[in-house]
Amino acid sequence: MPTYFFHVIGTDTGDGQELPDDATARSEAAAAFGEMISHEAGLTELRMEVRDGAGRTVATLTYSLS
Repeated sequence: MPTYFFHVIGTDTGDGQELPDDATARSEAAAAFGEMISHEAGLTELRMEVRDGAGRTVATLTYSLS
């Protein structure tokens, strides 16, 4: 199974997560991104990049509240 890395820009990156495919990685990223937004009071910007083990960008998620 491929490994995917979820990089929240401006924070330390953690270990990779084994997932079956790109679509699952995107779904996991969207769920985690939504959780971060809903639980961080005062959050105005957030960016996450999902990359596979080869370094290819699978998804980029951006949140901005102005």
